[in-house]
Amino acid sequence: MIGIIGAGYSGVALAYNIYREAQYPEHVLLFERRKEHGLGAAYSTTNPEHLLNVPAGGMSGLADEPDDFVNFLRRDRRAAAYIRGDQNIRNQFVPRMVYGWYIQSLLAQSRSPSSHGSVVETIGDEVTGVMSTKQGVVLHTQRGRVVRVDKLVLATGHAPPSQGLLAAVPAEHLVADPWNYARIEGIDRNASVLIVGTGLTMVDTVITLAKLEHRGPIVALSRRGLAPQSHCSLESDDPAEWQVDRLRALRRKLCRSGRNRVESGGDWREVVNALRGKTQELWLGLNQREQNAFLRHLAPYWESHRHRIAPEVAGRIQAMIQAGQLRIMAGKIVNIATDGQPAAPVQISVRPRGSGGNTMMLRADAVVNCTGPETNIARNQDPLIQSMLRQGLIRPDAHRLGLDVSDDGGLINAAGNVSDTLFTLGPTTRGRWYEIVAVPDIRKQSHALARRLLSPIARESRLVAVA
Repeated sequence: MIGIIGAGYSGVALAYNIYREAQYPEHVLLFERRKEHGLGAAYSTTNPEHLLNVPAGGMSGLADEPDDFVNFLRRDRRAAAYIRGDQNIRNQFVPRMVYGWYIQSLLAQSRSPSSHGSVVETIGDEVTGVMSTKQGVVLHTQRGRVVRVDKLVLATGHAPPSQGLLAAVPAEHLVADPWNYARIEGIDRNASVLIVGTGLTMVDTVITLAKLEHRGPIVALSRRGLAPQSHCSLESDDPAEWQVDRLRALRRKLCRSGRNRVESGGDWREVVNALRGKTQELWLGLNQREQNAFLRHLAPYWESHRHRIAPEVAGRIQAMIQAGQLRIMAGKIVNIATDGQPAAPVQISVRPRGSGGNTMMLRADAVVNCTGPETNIARNQDPLIQSMLRQGLIRPDAHRLGLDVSDDGGLINAAGNVSDTLFTLGPTTRGRWYEIVAVPDIRKQSHALARRLLSPIARESRLVAVA
C-alpha cells in the first residue's frame, strides 16, 4: 500500500502513474485536506480569466502521452466554451479551472480497478503526523485515523506565504492567503490596495480585482519590481550547446545569445525556450557557492523571464498600468503603522530601490500577501512538517528551498541517510532540481517516482483504522 499526502497535480499525477504502471494489485491512499481532490491551490480558481502560463500543447499531465491534455480539451464538453475556433488548440492558453477538470478526470479513471487490480482511494482528511517503523509508515490524521502504509510520499506542493513584516498589518486589512478568493472579493471596490510581491500570484490577484470591477488604485511592490514577461508564439530551434559549469560564463552566454537573437530579427524568448530542457542540468552543474550566488542575484530576473504569462493576461496588466490604476514598484518595506482606527488606512513606509536610503509613505486600505510560498521548512507551520522535523525524519536542503532529497525523491533525514520508505516530489524538491514547479517538469518526476515505488513494494499490506 502506498500513501500520498496531497491531491493537487503532483499527488494525482503520481497516483495515476502508479495506477497505470503497477503489474499487480496496488492500493494507493490519496489524502487531501481541501474540500476537493485534484485541484490544489493553483487549479481551484473558478475565474475563467485565470489562464494557464503554458500553452495547452505543453500541458499534458503524462510524460509518455504528450497530447493527453489536448485530447481532453477536444472531447470534454465543458471545455468547448473556452476554446477558440480560429486558433490551434495546442497554442491556446486555457483557463486554469479547465486544467483542474483534466486532473480530476485522471483521478476519476484511477478510482476504478485497473486491469491488474490497482485502485486509488481518496481520503478527505489531513495527515498531522507520521512515524517510521520496520513494518512501514504509520500515519495519524486530524480525524483520528491511524493508517499503515508501506511507502509514503509527500506531495504537499507550495506552503503558504510567510507573513514577515506583514504580520503587523491588522487582520481586517490583510489578505494573508492570496488564494482566498472570498477574502479578495470582500475588498471594497474603491479601496486602495497594496500587493506585496510582483510575481505570478500578483498577476492573479490583479486579474481577480479587475474582474470584480475594482476602481481603487493598486500598487504592486517587490524588492526589484520585476513582473512576469509575456509569452509570444515562438518555437525554439536554438542549436547552442549549454554545457556551462560557471555562473559568470552562463550569464554571459545567456545575455549574448539573447542579444544575437534580437539583432538577427528574432526574440529573446527563443533563447529561454531553448534552455527549457537544460535548466536542471545547468543547476546541477553549478557548485553550491555559485548556486547561492544565482539565487541571491539572478533568480528574480530569471523567474520573470522564464515563468511568463499568457499574452492576453499581459495585455490586461499593461492596460491597467497605462490607465494609471496599477503601479508596479521596486522597493523595500521598512515599517508598518496604524493609528488604531479600524477604518483608517495602513501606513507603509517604503524605501524605493535606488532612492539612496530615502523613504516614502504608502497608504493602503487592503494589503495582499503575494510574496510567494514559505520555502524554509523550519518556519513552516504545517503540523505534519513540524512533526517530521522533530523526529529527524526530514531536513531542509542546503538552500532552504524545500526538503533535502536524493535523486529519486527519497527523503534525507537529519543524520544524512536516505529513506527507502519516505519520498517527496514537486516543489518540495526545488533545492535539488530548482526547475520543478511546473507541470512539464513534475510529470517526468512523477513517472520516474512511480516506477521507483513499484519496484520493491510488498503486495500484502492493509489499512488499519483505530476508532
